[in-house]
Amino acid sequence: MSINQKGFVNILLITVLVAIVAISGYFVISKNSSASNKPLAQQPVAPNSPSKKTISQIKTGTSFGMCGGYCYREFTISSTKIAYNARGWGDESYPEIKKEISFSSDEWQSLIDTIDTKEFNLLPERIGCPDCADGGAEWIEITDGKAVKKVEFDFGDSISGNESFLKKLREIRNNALSQIDKQ
Repeated sequence: MSINQKGFVNILLITVLVAIVAISGYFVISKNSSASNKPLAQQPVAPNSPSKKTISQIKTGTSFGMCGGYCYREFTISSTKIAYNARGWGDESYPEIKKEISFSSDEWQSLIDTIDTKEFNLLPERIGCPDCADGGAEWIEITDGKAVKKVEFDFGDSISGNESFLKKLREIRNNALSQIDKQ
């Protein structure tokens, strides 16, 4: 290879690298700017002074990308009920399920008492690699009417600072499923 050919190859490599960096920057910017289209922003539940009294609902659930059956399960918990939604991934033998069961204000207060909103608000939107290598994903989403804070993490893992909250949510999900199965 001559000196001119080596110079050309080096310039070509540098051009390709610059293009890759520019394209990556574009996707980062466009991803961040699309957040304004969401009805409620992903931000702390109660930005200036977290108050457990302002929480209106808590969603929690699981999903598995490569599975058969009901691969997606979501529980929307409020002070009066739990709305359950389950579905498969396009398999007609698993039609969408939507059911509701009652949830008492005492149960709601017990759940709310386990949340450390300050710690929860500090968590990133994604912890680990949810559903990588078919491990499944789990999430918690807290809404206070003004904002939504959602955290997604590996199925079965714990989340720092809110272990008792997560344990309580899992108990509620299991109890709700046993009640729904009896319906």
